[in-house]
Amino acid sequence: MTPLTRRDVLFGLGGGIAGTLLSPLPWTVLDDVAIWTQHRRALPIPRDGETSVRPVACTSCPAGCSLRVRSVAGRPVFVSGEASHPLGGGACPFGLTLHHLAHHPLRLTTPVRLDAHGTPTRVALGAAVAAAAGALRAASRSGRAVLVLDQRPGRAVSRAFRELLAAVPYGLYATPDGEGATLQVLSGAAGGPLGIDLEHTRTLLSFGAPVLEGWGRPGRMLALRDRLRIVQLDAWRSPTAGLADEWLAIRPGSEGPLALALANVLVGEGLARTPAAELRDLLASFPPERVEPLAGLPASAIETLARSLAAQGPTVAIGGGDPGGGPLPLDAERAIAWLDVVLGSVGRAGGLVARGSLPDDGTAPLAPETSLAEVPDGDVRLLVIAAGDSGRALPWSALGRKLAPQALVVSLSPFRCGLTARADLVVPSPAPLEGHEEILPTADACVMSYAVTAPLLPPCAESVEPTRFLAELARAAGLGVPSDGTHAERLQRRAAAIFASHRGRVLVRGDEGFREEAPADAGAFWQALLEGGCWVDDSRAARAVAAPALPSPAAVAGWLRAEPARSDLPLVSFAARGAAGGTPPSPILTKLYQETALRPSVATIALHPQTARERGLVDGREMRVVSAAGRLDARLRCDPTLPPGRAAMAAGPDPAALHEQDAAPARGALALGVVEPDLTWRGTRVAITEA
Repeated sequence: MTPLTRRDVLFGLGGGIAGTLLSPLPWTVLDDVAIWTQHRRALPIPRDGETSVRPVACTSCPAGCSLRVRSVAGRPVFVSGEASHPLGGGACPFGLTLHHLAHHPLRLTTPVRLDAHGTPTRVALGAAVAAAAGALRAASRSGRAVLVLDQRPGRAVSRAFRELLAAVPYGLYATPDGEGATLQVLSGAAGGPLGIDLEHTRTLLSFGAPVLEGWGRPGRMLALRDRLRIVQLDAWRSPTAGLADEWLAIRPGSEGPLALALANVLVGEGLARTPAAELRDLLASFPPERVEPLAGLPASAIETLARSLAAQGPTVAIGGGDPGGGPLPLDAERAIAWLDVVLGSVGRAGGLVARGSLPDDGTAPLAPETSLAEVPDGDVRLLVIAAGDSGRALPWSALGRKLAPQALVVSLSPFRCGLTARADLVVPSPAPLEGHEEILPTADACVMSYAVTAPLLPPCAESVEPTRFLAELARAAGLGVPSDGTHAERLQRRAAAIFASHRGRVLVRGDEGFREEAPADAGAFWQALLEGGCWVDDSRAARAVAAPALPSPAAVAGWLRAEPARSDLPLVSFAARGAAGGTPPSPILTKLYQETALRPSVATIALHPQTARERGLVDGREMRVVSAAGRLDARLRCDPTLPPGRAAMAAGPDPAALHEQDAAPARGALALGVVEPDLTWRGTRVAITEA
């Protein structure tokens, strides 16, 4: 495919500006302003009072972007990115509207029980705890599992969950695969966490990861963009593909064999390290000519790309997948990880480097961490969905298959949407800006860091910190797990352990930016964190990397097997980071999804015009879309930038997260996703006919 040029980018920007002016967005906003100014009493008017500016951090996804919040009389009225933050500044639209979420229509302020239709009924906290304790005891008697799903592992509350589960006969602590999946494969082989030395990387090869759409810590990527070559291998022209230096349109599901074909060229032409015999034998099965029909790329394009990765190194290859498309299969991630090894990118400047871990702040036994895919189906009697959002899609069917009959699902969330909408009981945790939150490094970070954001708003009277819920659950179930203090006290102990390690440096926030300063004691260090400072580690161990596991024989056989011709189409599922998770977008952002075409909604299905013509389908008409998992109606959108032979649909946000009165059945790609045993749904295929 012809590489994207600067002219294409300028043309796209010009078209975007023109399209915005021709879209309903600016005119709808003007219309709303006119209505509001005529009915000013309908608008909330901030009280007069002192104006203040406080540093906070966004906790709607793991990026933890640093923000500055302006308040009037204690009420937040404006949010901006902290451009000078040492870990990277900037924020996405979800972060800039963070202060709206405490007043969101889907906000829960008391514990509730949800019926089969999702209608909430208020319950007392004691009753919710008693129900959860009863399910925990029933699980122990019947040999069933108690599962905690934590989408933001590594936090102090994560440790509290693992302490409780260690005291349960069949306690399981699970995390879903995320954007750092390639790094996890390599870290498992290395025996410790790895990060990307992006500051010295020359080429970033992305297998569908949204590296220019909020991936990692967006401010870091923004600061490095001018000197970083980005090559995007993607099944559709995603926003990252449109902004990358080069986009190669690949067929869905071809990431694994394509990574092996690139490694084949590198090894065959002497451009890489000589691998072990077992890997050489594997690579010999994936020459570019054989992978050409699998990936939808000419063999010459694969060879040219491989040579450029060596010539313009250091190069790092990453997977992880789109936030709305779910993770890549583990075997594909293993193939990508081996490409990094072949490129010599592991353990070198500009590549993948070892980073330290946070100093340990406890001695209690912990339940081991496992992947959600490894939890046996039909085995969970009590499921607790932890507070903390990954910003990534996770279909309910991926969790529902894990549940035993009569299972109880408890969600610790301030919002009635996403996975929480399928829970039996919801115990509301504090909303963003209402509690102490930790900011940990993103998956790509090459150094360990730590920051804390202090509460800016008072929590609702009946919201419950997850650590308090765990303490009451342990007491009601008779587990004998000692209470280890409040959430804030746990964070203070973690900060004290960091201070006592005598590692790293402390950057405190002042009127003129950040400066390095050595706190006098642990109390001063904690206060510096509360005032917007951060700790950055200076420890980088020289860690030898063992070889990761090779792709499984079953996966290799599947990649090499000729696929029969089919009439249905592979489905490309996508979403903006944060638009398909468990945190609803601000009501202001609903206009972006409901009244414009700037972001495709879950109510449309996209096809290339040629694909639509071949099937006799007409742009703009209602379609019936059917997969093995479900069926729904959607409007056809012909998109010439989408490669032929596939369909594309957004995975979020769900209409119920945009409008609380929307009781329509589930829509979007997640309603169609066929979840495989490894909890991926990228192999979903759909049939499309006129409704």
